[in-house]
Order: sequence, then structure tokens, then C-alpha cells
Amino acid sequence: GSEPFQHSAVYILRITVPAAEAAALTAITTQTYDSQAQIAIIVAGKTWGVPFTEQPLTNGQFAIRAQDRNQALELQRALLPPG
Repeated sequence: GSEPFQHSAVYILRITVPAAEAAALTAITTQTYDSQAQIAIIVAGKTWGVPFTEQPLTNGQFAIRAQDRNQALELQRALLPPG
């Protein structure tokens, strides 16, 4: 048909762990990479993703993809509680 193709928005939250925790993130992701396993991303008791580790994360950063804006905001609120 001649109808325009509609793209849905992609929401990704990028997380940087504190420097003191970067080594632990590297160790965990290296282990899952070496075993070709998946790793669960759990925040506030909710699983946000179970991706395969494509490479060890050595820079203390990772990203979580959200299905929509509301889910991205929910995750952001869980990671950054009012203080």
C-alpha cells in the first residue's frame, strides 16, 4: 500500500555504575560472555531484560532497552528514587 510506514520510538537507558563497582560488572559480564550465557538485569525486584552478553563490559556502563516511554520512566524512577 501507499500508507506511510510508522516507526516506533526506541527507549534506552544508559547506566554507569560507580567506579567501585565497575570491576564487578566486568567480572560478571566476562564470565557470562565466556560461557555464552544470558545475564538477568533486575532492578527493584523486576526483571528488565535477559540479554546475551555480546562482549565483556569493561567501561562500567551498560544499557537497558525499554518497550515504551512509560516503561523507560518507570525504570528511571526505580534507579533514581526521590531523595
